[in-house]
Amino acid sequence: GMIRKTKDIKAIACAPLFKESTSLRGHLRCHYFGVLNVDAMDDDGADYLADKDVLDQVTFMAKFAQVTFPE
Repeated sequence: GMIRKTKDIKAIACAPLFKESTSLRGHLRCHYFGVLNVDAMDDDGADYLADKDVLDQVTFMAKFAQVTFPE
């Protein structure tokens, strides 16, 4: 199953996907609808994902997905 399919993954960069909203009383709420995963299948890819600039890009992609996700 899934373990066999993912056994070669060396690293994963993850960023949550969510929408923020404000309740009627002004409280901030987050509605989570997924996770953006970027997988590395070898050591070079794992090193690449460990770079702060790359992690920032993954976070930016997640924010972009959040903005474009329909209400």
